[in-house]
Amino acid sequence: KRPGDSGYSVVLTDSTPGASGSFSYAPDKGEGIYYFYTRASDKAGNVELPPAVREDFETIAKNVTKPLSVNMGFGIRQRSTTPLLSAKQLQDLGVAVVIYQRLLTACALQGMKNGLQLLKQSLASGKVVDRPDALVSFEELHDIMGMHEIEEMEQRFLTPEQLETKYGRGRKASMIMPGAKAKSVRGDRMVAVHPSTSSGRTVGRTAKPGAKSKQTV
Repeated sequence: KRPGDSGYSVVLTDSTPGASGSFSYAPDKGEGIYYFYTRASDKAGNVELPPAVREDFETIAKNVTKPLSVNMGFGIRQRSTTPLLSAKQLQDLGVAVVIYQRLLTACALQGMKNGLQLLKQSLASGKVVDRPDALVSFEELHDIMGMHEIEEMEQRFLTPEQLETKYGRGRKASMIMPGAKAKSVRGDRMVAVHPSTSSGRTVGRTAKPGAKSKQTV
């Protein structure tokens, strides 16, 4: 921190440090008082906090009677306005709660950008781009959305007529439950089997003689 500066700036980084060391600095802002501090880091990614940050957190934690909460924003990306601290570092400083307010939103947006970039590559080259690592599978998507739970609720609360109207005869299991199979067909009754159970549940109703069947697609 040079004379007249409002904050510190990095002047040297030693990427191959030894057990001890020194550095040289040529004053470039005339006579006055120059302030220096060093920060150590290890191979595990732990970084020593700047003196001001550490002292500020410690002072606040010691003088606040209620649990201290800190908003870490992105949580895994450094920002110019907020130092990036791990949950362990904050806990050691007396912080009780850490909030990662922008983490999931920012990760989701980055994933969307990556997906669109891959699609753009396919459109430009005319070739297939198969990148299963860039997105979740269809089955995982359904699990996250809770589709199996939705299907179970429909089986419990919807009438056979409502299920047939929504999914059509003989199509329910394959429509809403990936991996579900039709157990058997008895007359005009279709029995759907949930992948995790061995029991079937009847879908549809027995048609009257001469009645025309209706199917919604």
